[in-house]
Amino acid sequence: MIQSGLRLTSSLISTQQGLFFFVLKVNVTTTHRLS
Repeated sequence: MIQSGLRLTSSLISTQQGLFFFVLKVNVTTTHRLS
């Protein structure tokens, strides 16, 4: 039970990190395109 919850949490964190980096990359590319 605890192990599955841990795996779920770690996968959630990695997904959030990937989303964060994706948004960051999109922001950088759009800023470069505008300037």
